[in-house]
Parts: sequence; C-alpha cells; structure tokens
Amino acid sequence: MHLLNGLVDLHDAGVVHRDIKPTNIISVGGEWKLGDIGLLSEERTEMTAVGTPDFIPPWGPIDRRADLYAMGRVLYCLVTGLSARSFPILPDELLMPERQYETKLVNILVMRACEPDPEKRFQAAKEFISEVQRARKKMETGEGLLTRRGTLIAGGSMIVAAAIAPVVWPSIKRQVLGAPDWISLFDGKSLDGWESADPPYTGTWLVKDGEIRCIRDDRYKHISVGREFEYGSFKAVVTPDHDHARLGFTYGHPRGSTFVFHRDKYVWIRGYRVPGEAEEARRWISFPGPVAPSGGQSIEMEVQWGKERTRLLVNGELLHEVPGLAKAGAVGLHVWGKDTGDEVGDSGGFRDIQFQPMA
Repeated sequence: MHLLNGLVDLHDAGVVHRDIKPTNIISVGGEWKLGDIGLLSEERTEMTAVGTPDFIPPWGPIDRRADLYAMGRVLYCLVTGLSARSFPILPDELLMPERQYETKLVNILVMRACEPDPEKRFQAAKEFISEVQRARKKMETGEGLLTRRGTLIAGGSMIVAAAIAPVVWPSIKRQVLGAPDWISLFDGKSLDGWESADPPYTGTWLVKDGEIRCIRDDRYKHISVGREFEYGSFKAVVTPDHDHARLGFTYGHPRGSTFVFHRDKYVWIRGYRVPGEAEEARRWISFPGPVAPSGGQSIEMEVQWGKERTRLLVNGELLHEVPGLAKAGAVGLHVWGKDTGDEVGDSGGFRDIQFQPMA
C-alpha cells in the first residue's frame, strides 16, 4: 500500500515514474518506497516507451496507467515468487484448495492492473488502492466465500474447504459498441452444422431441453461446428450433470487448444497431443476462478482468441491470458472421459452457443 500511496502523490503532481520494478523498490524506515527516479518525467500525451521490457505495457500510452501496469507486474512477482517474464503463470502451490480463495482475489487485481488495453486497466492509483482494500476485507471476513461442508479459519484468513458449495452463476451479457454481432451456432433444436470427431473421441451427442448434451460413458467426447472460423470469441452456458465434472471448449482445431473447468479449478491445455507423443512441459496451465459448478448448475465460459494472445473468461470475469494461435480454425465442445481412478467419464449440457468475429 505504501507504494501505491507514493504513486498517488507522483501522479497528483503530474509526474510518472516509468521504471517501476522490484529492484527499484527500497525500504526506508520500515516503509516501502519507489527508488531510481532517473526516468521520472512529466506526464504528457506523447511519451517514449522506456524502462524495463517485462514491466512495460504491450501497447498504449506511457502514462500513469502504464505505472499501474508495472505495479501489477510487481505484485505478480511478489505473490508468485516468479519473474515478470513468467506472467501470467501461477505456481502449483497457489492453486492448492486451501489457497485458491486468496489466490483468486489477488489474481483479479493483477489481471486488472496488467490488462493490455489501457482503457480496461485501473485508471488511477486511488482506484487500485480501493480494490486492494476491498480484496483484503474479503480475505479477512470471507465475504462471498461459500462452502458445502463449511470453512476453516486459520491465521485470520478464510480457507476454502475441499468441496465448494453450489452457486448459480448468472450469464453476463456484454455489448461492445461497434463490435460485430454475435452469431448463434446452435438453434436449440438440432445438431445441424455440428459434427463429431473421429473415434474414439466422438461420444454420443443429442439435443435435449434446448441443450447439446452427451451421454455419460468412459470416452472423451468432442463435437465441433463443421467449419473453420477466423479469430474471435466463442462462448456458451455450460451445465455439468454431476459434481467434480470436467467440461469446456476446444478452439483453433486442428491441433488447437482446450479450456475447461476441471473439478475444483480451471485448466488450459495448449494444442492436441497425439497418442504416443511425449507430454510437453507447461502444456497444461491451472488457475483459480469462480467456484466450479456442481451438478445441474451453470456458468458462462468464453474464449477470446487471436494470433498474439487468448483471453479466458467465466461469467464475464477475465481469469487468465495465454498465448494466441498461429492460425484460427474450428470450435467445439469437449467433455472428459474416464481417467485412472474414475468410475466413469463425465457428461453435461451446452446452450446459448455463440461466436463473435474479431472486430
């Protein structure tokens, strides 16, 4: 908080730091302060992008919002123990069930501060401070934390118990002025335009109660729209049939990527691994998000993918950013099959399936 208060004073004076990073933060009399003011400059409309690359926004003006972007990267480094170059990867220890609640709150702050679009970032240090205070209050009181078997209180923080309570997450509709219209990919009545993958990944798909659904069996199940798409956004309301299910999307096929809720967390899987191929390091990334739905309850999942980066959202909340794809491709629905230790694979339904071309 000391650092953000210091930024308030700088920005109120019409000055930006332009080189905020961990090595430029010093302790003076027990308070943390910003050091190395060599790049300090009056805030102007046109400013040169100087500083340390991993702490400079990918685009947009070098203004006070760029300082806040760098502060978000600093927060990421402090919380994860990783370098800024590792952003937005989260270490496994932060994704343990007992730490997911706190991790989610901090990750929301980091992702907002490090939003590539400067208009979506914190617009002022005071706004950043306000959200930090709000997150701190939630950690201390457990506000918004629901559990199925209760919560554990340790060290004054609320820690999520192993099983998380049922929550109905409303579908959040966003309208962007000037953006292309959303295109419906499913009429709620038939599978016209959809096609199953080659065995053994087909599963049994049908339409029931306005949803595309699959029969629960041991197989990994995949069905896709029978055409390729250019870059854009793909979303649907997803409803598992049972607790601890694993359902989601595939996009950019062939050899695209997958975004699923995976029991008690969310998972992004880069590319498609041909059976027999060796597993690649960091091909799977896990991260927290809204409570994964229990059987019969719904969330809205969305993938906004492009060539340079892909954004993963749930109920309109940005959870994570991952690398983009070299080319666009098909989009589809994915339901997990039987793994070691499972009695059977998963099942569920998908509705309100839509695509929006990139503007």
